[in-house]
Amino acid sequence: MRTSDTTKTNPANPKTAPGHAVKCLRDGMSSGNWFAMFAFDGQPSFNFYKNRWTNILREMKNECARESIGKHSAIVTDHIGATSVMELSQFDQFGNEIIDHNWPFQIDVEPYDVYGWTDTYQNDFQDQLGEIPANTAMHKIFGYDGPPENGFPERLIGWIVSRSETTSSLWGDTKLFFQHRRYDDDIKKRPHYFNDLEFWDLGLFSETPLSSPAPMQLCPFIFLWENAKLM
Repeated sequence: MRTSDTTKTNPANPKTAPGHAVKCLRDGMSSGNWFAMFAFDGQPSFNFYKNRWTNILREMKNECARESIGKHSAIVTDHIGATSVMELSQFDQFGNEIIDHNWPFQIDVEPYDVYGWTDTYQNDFQDQLGEIPANTAMHKIFGYDGPPENGFPERLIGWIVSRSETTSSLWGDTKLFFQHRRYDDDIKKRPHYFNDLEFWDLGLFSETPLSSPAPMQLCPFIFLWENAKLM
């Protein structure tokens, strides 16, 4: 499991965008992976474990992000906030194919504890996570058969338990990769999912120009407007 923050933490600005990627190894084949975050736009808190994380995110509201990473993600999928967990159900840990496989529409990842973390800045999240000892139940995993906002109940389907100390890793940042799975593949098997997901309709990065003037809101991709001399 790799836990990360998709924003650059600034102690003066109470905002983080926590999430994680989980890799499940399987014999003789590629790994299965899932992704979960709180929200594209983050949370107004330094408490990394304040909220649940999920594999189905609402589209970002930040204009800079919508005009950059939103339009770039739309090149490969119309459902930019949703990542599939279906492929995890298609093979077991020994690499055997499961013919009659089943999988949840959505998963939520709920932290077991907040370890005394608060909304205000205490120290870097990597240092905070480093205090979690081995053999700790870190997260509960809940599954939904459909959108929870439509009344589908949650089901506890598992836990994440650490088996080693949590440590920062440059190798994990630069050499460890996780494959995203498009929700389009789920829709092929369960067409009714289409109506339960947001559909991106703001164009593709490769086909639309950068907005001018540049967005007032910043994001990690604001350098695109700087390079284009639109700021």
